[in-house]
Amino acid sequence: MNAITLEGSSLVSVRNEYGRMIPTYDDYFGTLWVFRNASGLAVVVRTSDWSSAYEIVDDEIKTPIDEDDIPEAYGFNDGLPEGGIQDDTNLIEGYIYQSNATGSGIVEYDLNGEYLEPLTPELLSRLGWTIVTTDDNWS
Repeated sequence: MNAITLEGSSLVSVRNEYGRMIPTYDDYFGTLWVFRNASGLAVVVRTSDWSSAYEIVDDEIKTPIDEDDIPEAYGFNDGLPEGGIQDDTNLIEGYIYQSNATGSGIVEYDLNGEYLEPLTPELLSRLGWTIVTTDDNWS
């Protein structure tokens, strides 16, 4: 893996081929990872490893579902059963818990595909993106 690490530089922004900013989350060290889903969401995360990057996407990038949608996340069509949820671990496919539990603490994931992969120079070129750092620009 020849992922981009930006040793000694701070990540300022990532821009697409039209100059629009791609959302970023910078943990200030480690590898650059790109998260994409079938809905077109793209985010660049800099952190130490894949699992940390995935957790950051779930906790910091994805928006928790509304309180009104919680029954759907458990598979109940007509609201929660009497007494609420008995077992908090039984979310249906397409929903997961955030580890930092903001709002409802439940986020959706894209069943049509989510991809988290190292951002390599080859992938950066294929996407037509430019990385802006405090030292240099990558493209």
